[in-house]
Amino acid sequence: MRCAFPLVFGLALLSSGCAWYGLAPRPPSAGAFHFTIATYNLNNDDGANPYTLDAIGLAKADIVCLQEVTELWRMAIEGRYGGSFPHRLFKIDEAGGAAGLGVLSRFPIRDGGWHAGPNGWHPAWHYLVDTPNGTFKILNTHLRMATGQHGNALQSYLRSGADHEFEIRLFLSQNTDAVPTLVVGDLNEGSRGAAVRYLERSGFHNALPLYHPEEPTWRYRRWFVFQFKQELDHILFDASFAPIDAWVVDAGASDHLPVVAHLESTRRF
Repeated sequence: MRCAFPLVFGLALLSSGCAWYGLAPRPPSAGAFHFTIATYNLNNDDGANPYTLDAIGLAKADIVCLQEVTELWRMAIEGRYGGSFPHRLFKIDEAGGAAGLGVLSRFPIRDGGWHAGPNGWHPAWHYLVDTPNGTFKILNTHLRMATGQHGNALQSYLRSGADHEFEIRLFLSQNTDAVPTLVVGDLNEGSRGAAVRYLERSGFHNALPLYHPEEPTWRYRRWFVFQFKQELDHILFDASFAPIDAWVVDAGASDHLPVVAHLESTRRF
């Protein structure tokens, strides 16, 4: 059931069980600080594909969090977007794999803590973003893939939910500051996955399903045809933020698509 209510009551109704789905995009509230943030898995096997490089800009976001960043990707992004995003941080997997992370920002951004992944899985990275409204934190995540772990594909798939919740609990536990927080990235699970559900129980809300429930953000391509699609990429926000809009950008050659959320502050940070 769609809930009709003034914005000031929205978060309270969310916590009481009213489903905040089927929202329509709206203008920012008068005087509120607002911004756009995107998450995008570039696909480390793709080289620095020009269509994927274009898609970073097509997101038209103030902050872009990236996963599977290689040194080749870093150089291409610096060359293309160094002038558009004056604040950039990258950490590259020296083995050239999928563990690299990065962020591009129009706001000053600081390293808030790099977190090695457990069991050899992907790491996560906290950023501190300094804005005219104060400082907030972003956790850029890339949870383990559903297969390729625990010896065989079936066992790996069946254990992925428990592993994802373990990962997100671990990464959040390393966020010791009482700072407004966003959790973004390739969680490798849908909006009903264990990590997403844990975040929602912890007071976070998932932006994209509020506007486009079950919108795919990943597609499996074989023989030049996308045969399988899932929602794997997420932007979750705590009660310091309220949603204005969220969408998927249908662009790029990666198996993932950019996800963008337009958020505003509910208070001064």
